[in-house]
Amino acid sequence: MNEKQFAMQKAAHRLFKEKSYVETSIADIVKESNVSRGTFYNYFASKAALLVEITRSFQEHLKEERTLLTVQHRGTDEELLREIIYLCREKEQNSRINQIVAEAAGEKDIDLVRYAEDLRINRMQWLHVYVKRAFGSTYPHATLAATQFVESTLNYHISFNRIVNKPRTLREIVDYCVDLMIFALPKLEEKPLFSTDDFLFDDQMTCKERFTEAADQLIQWLLTHEVDNTMLFKEYIELLLSHRELPLTNPALTAHIKKQLVEALNPDYPAIHNFVKLIG
Repeated sequence: MNEKQFAMQKAAHRLFKEKSYVETSIADIVKESNVSRGTFYNYFASKAALLVEITRSFQEHLKEERTLLTVQHRGTDEELLREIIYLCREKEQNSRINQIVAEAAGEKDIDLVRYAEDLRINRMQWLHVYVKRAFGSTYPHATLAATQFVESTLNYHISFNRIVNKPRTLREIVDYCVDLMIFALPKLEEKPLFSTDDFLFDDQMTCKERFTEAADQLIQWLLTHEVDNTMLFKEYIELLLSHRELPLTNPALTAHIKKQLVEALNPDYPAIHNFVKLIG
């Protein structure tokens, strides 16, 4: 992204928050970002296209923050779930990105309506990853229902919190909703309405996303279990994350890493075989 694109995105986002999406015109955006209308159309086909780019940039940044938090986290997977939800909800509230997209989708722009749905699916996708990580081994059939439960409960309570006399903190709301989900897990496991077969989250993920998720989970496991050469294995995984071309550029080193990981972690970490396949 060059300087002019960044200036237009920053100006538009600020105007959408202050004036609303509907009340902000392209003329407002070009004036605020100090560019010409022609420059605007060199980069964006419409105001809606600009909003999509703003949202994509925001989602990419949020994804990077989730990954960083996941790698650095030292607590339980349940604690990580709470922290991830809090992080994302806090960022979304401050940016008001979801409200802006919802308002824009109300304009009946078909591309924005579809994009809003894609965002909803994306949120369910990454949230399911962390719900499954925290509770998948104990409640393998409940993870999809639990994801739906905590997502809808959060949306309701955050909305309701805006009209009460004494608003609760976001942290209180997140903890309360996760506690409710945990309380409901046995019943959701016993009789789920939908299963993950009805909505294949993994099919929506790229190979890079699957590998990143598996790598994050393995690093977390290594840091919470007593394993010889933990830091060496962590360095191996971080090397693979930062150099995804390694299987092609250095197949010998890649094969050595795979062999060492399997020999050291099997059978204590059964998912190591799937991780090795994802390396390539």
